[in-house]
Formats: sequence, structure tokens, C-alpha cells
Amino acid sequence: MADLPPTNLTALEDHLEQVKTDPSTSLDSRLIELFQAQLTGRYSRSLILVLDSDLELRNDLITDSNLEPLIPRLLPVLLGILPLLQEDPEPVVTLIIGVAKPLSFTSVLSYIDGSSSLAQALKSQVSSVNILAINFLSKACSSSSDAAIVGSMKDVVHQLATVFLTHDTAAAVATQRLFESLLLVDIQDAIFDGSISSFGETTFGEQVRSHGQGLMWRRLFEDQDIYELFYSLTNVRAGIAKTAVIDKKQRTVAQTRLMGLLPYLSRLDFRAISRSRFPEIEAKYGLERGEGLLDYACTHMVDTKDDVLVHMTLIDFYSDLLDMRLTKEMAISSRNSTLSFSSDSSAILDFLTDRKIHNAASKFYVHADDPSIDPMDKSFLTGRSASYLATYAVTYPIHLLRAPSSDGSTLLLQQILARISKSLDGGAVQRGQQPPSYDLHLLASLPRVALLPQRSSSYITSEGWRQSPVSRIPVQATHEDFLKTLSVLFHGPGETSETITYPPQASETPDAHQVQFHRNEAAAARALFLLYFNQSPLLFVHLVEHANRIALKERALAAISLMSAIVTASWSPLPSEPDVNSSPFSLPTEDQLRASLAPWHQHHAAQNGVQATLCAPARNTMVQYLFSPPRTFSNLVGGRGDAESAAYKVAVAKFDLLGVSRQMLRKYPDDAQELHAPADAAFARGPWGNEGDVGGRIGTMEM
Repeated sequence: MADLPPTNLTALEDHLEQVKTDPSTSLDSRLIELFQAQLTGRYSRSLILVLDSDLELRNDLITDSNLEPLIPRLLPVLLGILPLLQEDPEPVVTLIIGVAKPLSFTSVLSYIDGSSSLAQALKSQVSSVNILAINFLSKACSSSSDAAIVGSMKDVVHQLATVFLTHDTAAAVATQRLFESLLLVDIQDAIFDGSISSFGETTFGEQVRSHGQGLMWRRLFEDQDIYELFYSLTNVRAGIAKTAVIDKKQRTVAQTRLMGLLPYLSRLDFRAISRSRFPEIEAKYGLERGEGLLDYACTHMVDTKDDVLVHMTLIDFYSDLLDMRLTKEMAISSRNSTLSFSSDSSAILDFLTDRKIHNAASKFYVHADDPSIDPMDKSFLTGRSASYLATYAVTYPIHLLRAPSSDGSTLLLQQILARISKSLDGGAVQRGQQPPSYDLHLLASLPRVALLPQRSSSYITSEGWRQSPVSRIPVQATHEDFLKTLSVLFHGPGETSETITYPPQASETPDAHQVQFHRNEAAAARALFLLYFNQSPLLFVHLVEHANRIALKERALAAISLMSAIVTASWSPLPSEPDVNSSPFSLPTEDQLRASLAPWHQHHAAQNGVQATLCAPARNTMVQYLFSPPRTFSNLVGGRGDAESAAYKVAVAKFDLLGVSRQMLRKYPDDAQELHAPADAAFARGPWGNEGDVGGRIGTMEM
């Protein structure tokens, strides 16, 4: 790689010296942009046009190796002119970040006046200057010792908290990421599933032990001045803020940002944010003895009486707290965590339940018909409440199966099922119109065993099945959201999970309750399909009709997706003996299920998805559909336009269905061996079913 052209470097240094001497000098944005482009290899369109005649310069990129000797030449000058500028400093800030990229955190500190320069930059009302300081501090996220250095800088952390709660969105978002990354690497005696790099990005592989000192945690939550910022800048109680008064809009923004940070921290160290720190501060903001920051955020910080939008945000906050399905970047265990999480319960769920927050978040859906609920609240909060319950159902399904209602008269799950059934009983729903999206989302999130006829119902007739909300989902006159819901319910839980249990168990083997629940869900998915198929024997006929109706593309794709979900379903056998537990939600035995099916169906109670699609009356419909050529509008619109685009997407989805069906036939070789050769031949013909007809189809590939 060639060295940087001396003329360009000299021109940049001369320009920076001129700006230093006379700060009123306008920045040469084109010169700075050119140097920045050589650092990153990314050229703007306008710069490319200028450099069209100088390809050698365009290809002359600055690598880390030839940047290293330039850092001591450029960085002090750039940092020196930054406070002198009389125009937007963003071009200089961007260049500083690029030049300093190879430097470590301690190396950066050697170029600036320690923590005082960082604190001063964070006090600036110019967002780009805030971002520069945050960028420098993010270099500490790769080392627990560097994170400890940041934790020792009280003024810096104080200003970070202020930026996070009060400054513009770009700086606040960057600060939240910085807090999360620093606190992640600063946890004492933690084990990461991989290694931590700058800004908390995790590279996964072998487990790595972190020897964090906890200084950043103590600075945030055990420094009285910083700890009180989380209260004073978000409180709704008049006359007690120590800081400058902020208006209602700014306070609402600060509240929202705090609610965005706490769920992440609760997964790292629940006790850190839930226990009392400074009783005198907490009492000043309305907390009782023993309550901490999490109590404040959940029950004292927000006034929902006159602000329904804030109330919506609060319920979303409860959902985020409850959601323990973690990203890989948070796969960590720590001795500081008291989070003992399972699908049965957790410290967070216990917290929400003990504080009556769980009931408060659920009531707008479960008790939506309560006349005491304000109509405005009902219209805006019912969907948020359903989303909270869906998170609860997915994260703690075993707890939900036995959770009592708020008044203890019945089970919460029975109230939810009654509410969903009532919503699905509407005439518009039965005509396939206006599907209640949050009802369907909640329905698809519930334990499948709860959607089967309850224990008190009879399995001898179809009466018990009619009590299930699944029986109310239409398939003939339908909507794509109904078909997507059936896809989730019929497919089963799958063989593996994309989520991570927190904290990781000492053994990767799930506990017995989770294993049994997973098996029950797989068995319940099969029972739901067979009962629904028994109710709607023309299920596959209707699905093929929808799949062939390309003008309704989304419905066609949903129908194909449902057929694919059935073919690849993950099912388990039903028990041979009745369940002896006292719960109304239990699996039927195989004999009980068969007794509730029609005679034609009793002999074809499929054990897997392939059998389900290849036994009567589905077989002829499915086979004919899979092996038939795709529908197209090319003869109507000349091979171009939206109709052909829809035809292409549907044809590809159908081809994918043929592919998975072909794989499943190989998985169950005893089922329909005579279809193996035709399936191979159809697959070889490709999505359009005709290898030679390529040119006339090119227009259909407009996506």
C-alpha cells in the first residue's frame, strides 16, 4: 500500500494550523472529507465525482500501520483546535475518531487532560462533542481494568448520567450503550460466553472469566450525587429537584430513557437496581423503607392519570423487565445475580407480582369490559396489556398454567381464554375480516395445552373442542394473520430454542419440568391440529385455494407457510394414561383424542406432519398442488409489474415447500415411497416448473 501523499497531509496540517491561528477560518470540509475517506475507505458520491480524474489518490487508503506515525502529528492539533471552532465541529470530531481508532483507552488518556477534558466535553451542548467523549470512553469496554478507571472518574460518570437523561437522542443512545457495555465487563467474578471487545460486542467461543472490580456499579448506585440524578431528573413531585428545573417534555424523555436501561441491568444484577441504597433520598421521592430504584421506576416515577402515552410506555417497560429471552451478548452468569430464572418463576416475576404490578399490567386486557376503566385507557392500553401477557406466557408458561386471577376466583389463564374467545366470536372475524392482531399474538403465545378442551369437558363429543378459541379461527373466509397463528400452534415448539436461559445452568441439561413441558407442547400441537382438521376436513383444500390466489399475495404466502409448518411439525405422542394432577389444563390420552374424532379420522390420526399431509383427505390435494406448475400473470401483463412480482414470490415459497416436503419424505421413508421420484423430478424443474422457460420470466423477479 502506498504511503499517504505528502501533499495531501501537508495541506491538511497547514489548514489546521491556519484554523488554530485564526479560529474564524472556515473549515475546508472537502479536504477533511478526503482524509477521512482515506482512513475509512468510504467515499461519498460527490467526492468520487471529484476524484474521477485521480484514481491513484482514490485507491491510496491509510492502513493502521501507516496511520500510527501520523497519530502524534495530527491528534494533538485536532484536539487543540476543537474548543476554538466557531462552526459545527462535526467534521473535526469525525476525523479525530478516525485518527484515534487504533489507540487504546489508556493511550487516549495520554493525549487529553485526563478526566477533566472528558467531563468538559460531556457538558457541551453540542452533540458531536458528546459523541467524541463517549467514543473515547467506549475504548474502556474491552477491559475490566479500563472500566474500573472510568468508574473512578466521578465527574465523568456524573456527566454521563446527565447526558443519558437530558441530552439529544444520538448522545443519549450512545451513552446507554456505553453504560451497558461498561457494566457488563465490570461485573465481579462473571463468566462470559465468549470474549468482550470494544463497546460490549461479544465474540462467542469458549467461556471467558471476567475479573471486574465492580467500580462502575458502585459509582452509579453507591455514589449519592449520581444515584440521586436518576430521581431528580425524572421525578413528578414538585419542588424537590436539586438540579435545574426541566419541563414536562424533558422529564418524560428522561423517564423513558431510564425505563430503557433498567431491563438490561436487571438481567445483569437484579439486586443492584432493586435494593435500597440511600433511604433518605428514596424517601424524598415517595419510596417506602427497603424500596430501591426499580420500585421508583415501576410505581412512583410516572404519573399515568393524565398521560395515556406515558402509561403505554410504562406497560412496555413491564414487558421488557419480564422478557428473559436474552440476546447472546448478555449470556453471562455472575455471583451478584439473584435472578434464578426458569419457565416457572424468577426474581423479576416475583417482584412484579408482590408489588401488584403484574395484575395492574394485565387488567386492561383481562378486564377490558370493566366499566370503571376509562374508554381512552381501554382503546390505547388493551393491546399493550395483551403484549405484556404474551411476554409472560412465552417466558413463564408453567407459572401461567397455575396462576390465579387477581380476585382468586378462577385462574388467570381461564380469563385470558374467555377474553380471546369473545374477541374471535365477532361476525367480522368469522368473515375473515379485521383480525384482532393483539388477540392472535397472545393466542399464539399461550401454552398449547391450555388451548385443548379442559379437563371438565368431554372428549367423546365435539362440545369440549368448541370451547377452545382455536376452533373459532376461520380457514375458508380468512385473513393471513389467522393462518400465521395456526402455523405457530400446529408446528409445535421445535427441537431447539433460539433463546438463552439466564443465568446459564451449571449443566446444559434443562430441568425435568422444562423437559416435560416441552414434550407436552409437542403433543398438544398434534392434538390441536387433529381436532382442527376434524372440524375442518377441507383444510388443505382451502389452503391450496388461498395459495393459488396470487392476487392476494400475503394470504397466499401465509397459506403456503401453514402447509410448511404442518409438514415440518415437531410432534410428540400423547400419554397412554390420564394425567392425575388437579390442573384443568392437561393432555388427553391417545384413546380420548381418537374418541373425539370423526370415524373417517380415527384411523388416520397422524403421528407426524408428513402423515398429516399424505393421509385422506389431504393427500390428493397436497400432491396435486406440489407437483403442479406455478400460477402466473405473464399472459396478462407482459411479464412485468406487481402481479408478476407476486407470482414470483409465491412460486419461490411453493418451491421451498416442495423442498421441505421432499426432505421430510426422506426422513420418514416408509410413508408414500411412490412419491419420492415425482418429488425429485418436480424439484429438479425449479420454481417455475420449466427449466427452459427462463427469458420470459425475468420480469417476474422484480422484488
